[in-house]
Amino acid sequence: MIDIKHLKTISTLKETGSLVNTARGLFLTQSALSHQIKDLENKLDCQLFERKTQPVRFTPQGMLLLELANEILPRVEATKCRLKESLNQPISQLRLSVECHACFHWLLPTIKEFNNFWPD
Repeated sequence: MIDIKHLKTISTLKETGSLVNTARGLFLTQSALSHQIKDLENKLDCQLFERKTQPVRFTPQGMLLLELANEILPRVEATKCRLKESLNQPISQLRLSVECHACFHWLLPTIKEFNNFWPD
């Protein structure tokens, strides 16, 4: 069975291009990520990408799974937002403080993405 976490893994692997950066992005150890991918490949009985390439090169089977991830993950996120809206939850505030100016290079894009999911 293909889980949402598998789709997130494949999508992040495509975005980052490497297992090391994917593990960081998903807050996993590299070992845990490798085990997760190997388990998925065993379940599907196919190899999803070519190892030892930079950036990672997907096999045709991996590209099919990536297409699925690109289709499903945005729908899952949109549904989560709609579910929250349907509960008529009060609008919350997010307050941030920054210690240094250097944080702005990652903070502003993160806030923009946050606003896309929670515009209120």
